[in-house]
Amino acid sequence: MVLDLRGFCNIDIGGTTFDNVISLATTEDSLVGNGLIKSSGNAVLANPTTRPILGKPVTITYSVGDPDNLNTITHPRKYFVTGSSVGSNGKTLNVTFADTLTINSNLSERQEIRESEFNDPEIEGGKVVTNPIPWQTIFDRCLSALDISATYVGGNPFTQYDCKFSIESFSLESGYVQVMSDMLLSLGRIGYMNNDNKLVVEDLTTFSGQQVVVTPNDLVEIQGFNNNGEIPAKEVDVN
Repeated sequence: MVLDLRGFCNIDIGGTTFDNVISLATTEDSLVGNGLIKSSGNAVLANPTTRPILGKPVTITYSVGDPDNLNTITHPRKYFVTGSSVGSNGKTLNVTFADTLTINSNLSERQEIRESEFNDPEIEGGKVVTNPIPWQTIFDRCLSALDISATYVGGNPFTQYDCKFSIESFSLESGYVQVMSDMLLSLGRIGYMNNDNKLVVEDLTTFSGQQVVVTPNDLVEIQGFNNNGEIPAKEVDVN
């Protein structure tokens, strides 16, 4: 599906606003098979006078609608500069940016979270079987490592379901972002960074995100279904 979302775009990089945007694109992970939605993008600016510093925050705004009555919208993600390069003609600047989840997607630690750190034993037959590792502790460890906080829409699933691992240790070697993504996915939750750089966790069954209402005027093109194969019969004779 192709939509007409043309408008006037501005990009603020570290407090400096650029209105000479030639092109800008952002991408996000699919909801399918992911508990966290990472996002990144790139922009091409005309006549650069300076190059942005790596790590500077990026805020995108765009105005759509009637030129005499524009509706200005702030992009719902907070990004940070990951790179920049000057075009071959020296008249354009290419800037790449990504959210906190993308930038830290490979960050991990070798130290395990062990059951001996907790004192909430499961007892069977009068004997201690294990000290379960709370999911909330693991999730909070990852949040702290990424230096972000989380807000839970509709309640915290880790406390709602009293999620715990009855194992000796839990490894974080797969990376903080991947661990958090797997945990949320297993609980039917989805997480994404908002434009305040806070992780928002929502229930997939009620997930709203930042929806855009599509009207017929927005629609440029829609592709049909794959028509390969035989057309099914209108009538079937059964003996």
